[in-house]
Amino acid sequence: MFKVSSSEIVKITKALERAAFAINTLERLGQNKIVFLEIKKEVNDIIDELKSRYEIEKFSEWDKKK
Repeated sequence: MFKVSSSEIVKITKALERAAFAINTLERLGQNKIVFLEIKKEVNDIIDELKSRYEIEKFSEWDKKK
């Protein structure tokens, strides 16, 4: 079993949230929205899974990370 600290999980989730925001921005500005649909869904599913599985929004590191 791999060992991942809570701060690493928070860091990964925050990076995924920034990626999702960037995808949304590109999608709004671009003309081919279909390109982003699959990856956006995948990123959002992973974010939701991490948040629910580990309840990371309750971690003290959650509010500290941007």
